[in-house]
Order: sequence, then C-alpha cells, then structure tokens
Amino acid sequence: MSYIFKNYEEPIITTVSNESCLTCHSDIKEGLNINNAIRVSHKEFLNVGYKCTECHNTVAHGNAIAQPNMPHMDKCTACHNKKDAPTTCGICHVEKMKREVRTLGPWAITHGSTWEKTHGMGNLTTCIICHETQKCAKCHIEMPHPESWPYVHGDKANNATKEDECTGCHIKSFCDECHQIKMPHPQGFLPQHPKIVEKNSDKICYNCHIKGDCKLCHEKHTHPGLTPSKIEGLN
Repeated sequence: MSYIFKNYEEPIITTVSNESCLTCHSDIKEGLNINNAIRVSHKEFLNVGYKCTECHNTVAHGNAIAQPNMPHMDKCTACHNKKDAPTTCGICHVEKMKREVRTLGPWAITHGSTWEKTHGMGNLTTCIICHETQKCAKCHIEMPHPESWPYVHGDKANNATKEDECTGCHIKSFCDECHQIKMPHPQGFLPQHPKIVEKNSDKICYNCHIKGDCKLCHEKHTHPGLTPSKIEGLN
C-alpha cells in the first residue's frame, strides 16, 4: 500500500532481517556465488552474524536508500587478515574476468586514481595485509605505527632521514596540538624554557618528560650535554 500510494519518505531508513532475505535466497547458505568477478561463500558471513543489508541494502530501493552499503575490501579484511582467514587474492578474485570498478566504500578512496594523496584516509592497520612494510618504508617511517609509538616517536622524529617523514602525513601543527608547545624544540629552546614553564606551568613539560628529567639539571646540576652513559657514571 505504501508503495502504491507513495506513502513513504525518502531516503528510506529501515531494518530488514536476514530471515526476510533468506525466504527467497536460502540457497545462498551453501556453495559459492560468483558475481562481478568475485567468488564468495555467504555461509561464513551468516554464521558470524553479519546482516545481508550490510552489503546489499540497495536491493529493491536503489538510490532511495540513505546510506548505500556495498561489498568492499575493508569489510573483507576484518576477517581476511592472515590470522582468522587467508589473504591469497585468488580465493575471492576470479582471474580473467572483467570486474566493475565501484566508487563506494573507503577502499575505493584509498586505492583510487588519487591514492597517493588519499591512501592515508583508510584504516592504516590493514595495509600490511596486502602490502609489505618495506613498501611503506620507501616513503614513511614504520607504518603502520606500532603500539609503542607514543613512547618512541620523539627519537624517531629527531633521527628522521627524510625531511617529510612526519609532515608527509601530518600537518606541522599536529605535533603542537598534542604537546602544546612547538615541536621539535627549536634552537635556543634550552635557555628560554624557564620562561615557557613560568607562563604555562611545568605540566606542559610532563606531556613528554618525567620529573626525573628536570631533576637531572635542576637538582643534580648535570650538564645537559652529557649522554645517559656519562650520567650513569656520575651517579
């Protein structure tokens, strides 16, 4: 009735259960389905609780859907990550078949014609599923960044061999927003830092430093040019 009398609002937002889809498409639970040069088994998706509409919500309503969901690689790599499921391309991609280029989904953005500028907009933790880390290292430092990165990135940034190893992805103000002070410290910072502390309190220092770092100079009167090994010898 709603369809006949156009008694509905667009875009259409509703929930469709898997049971509704499987009323007609029960055969999808067995065997392989090949479409658009992709070979896929749906049984695994259903077993782990995926909804049909997470990939096929445009069925019947087309462009009237508010947020179209289409299958794309970002959904596949949730399981095909070398741990839960293999990552061999031939498992899903049928060779010698023309595949339609879809423009939906993050994958299309990060792997499109402008990928050099947009590839960082995706989930960087999934890059190594397909790409070797050495390929990322041609332009970047340790990508994706390891879990310990917040604790070691200062030394990495100071020892960067390429000028844009950080600014290739991050804008220059990115560091300042987190550290709340110009990073890396500019030349002549050491003589000036008491004024900065006086203005902002010493809490700004503890964004990166522990109190022991300050004590080395202010209490132990250790010369800032000494290396950690020399400091150890003094103690």
